[in-house]
Amino acid sequence: MNAPLKNPSIIADMPMQSYLAHYALSSTALVYLDQSPRHYRYYRDGKISIEGKHLDLGTALHLALESKQAFEETYILRPEGMDKRTKAGKEAFAKFEVSAGAKTILERDDFYRITGMVNSLQNTDDPVLQSLMRSPYKAEHSFFWDEFGVHHKCRPDRLIQPSGNCVDLINERWPDLLELPFGISICMDFKTTSKGASPKKFSYACNDYGYYLKAAHYLAGTKADLFCWVAIESSAPYNCALYWFNPNKAEGYLKHREQLIEMMKRCNKNNQWTGYSIPPYAQLLG
Repeated sequence: MNAPLKNPSIIADMPMQSYLAHYALSSTALVYLDQSPRHYRYYRDGKISIEGKHLDLGTALHLALESKQAFEETYILRPEGMDKRTKAGKEAFAKFEVSAGAKTILERDDFYRITGMVNSLQNTDDPVLQSLMRSPYKAEHSFFWDEFGVHHKCRPDRLIQPSGNCVDLINERWPDLLELPFGISICMDFKTTSKGASPKKFSYACNDYGYYLKAAHYLAGTKADLFCWVAIESSAPYNCALYWFNPNKAEGYLKHREQLIEMMKRCNKNNQWTGYSIPPYAQLLG
């Protein structure tokens, strides 16, 4: 087991696999805990896999946004004309796999999707998102801290220090909600979606995938002033949209997060990991 890190600790160049392997409580673990203690226990013990094509696509997008060189060192485009249904195609692909080495092979459709999403983000017509994308930031830094007697971790896509002009644009767009001073920090999370980035559809995604709870966890770890999502559609025309985690609701999710952590500690102490059979899950329906 990893030794507890200093509180708090920020690591700039921690490999993703090292971060994922660290035992500290993550935002994803909290989402499983919110489903039920039993879901969390299965996730913690490695019995639930969260890997999938959509996650690989998101990782590739992040890398493409941060560094073209790093992207090209990590991924390689599968050449056309390799029909693995034929003997010649199989042999050609086998040679290509050897030449690719440790690089991840991208299918052409995925490559075009990533290119389309990057272009959409870099050429957005939203002036606030434009300004945020161009503001100074820290990318993929790993945060570790102690809270409520538990070790925690998070790894935001970007921690932004917006320019004065960016802050002015935000205040102009949402004068009654934010009224931000200069010198704030903003935690940004990119979300690829195959179901649409419209306000209605992304709101559903926030509820279905626990994005609000995750945002609260990121705010607790980074001490950022605000949290925002950039939703990017993974199919043409690759629309993107900027959404803010409502500051007026953040406190409620932070409190809910604390309650979940206390429940986890009780489950650990008693070694009892319930499903939906006890409150707050037992309720009348219909």
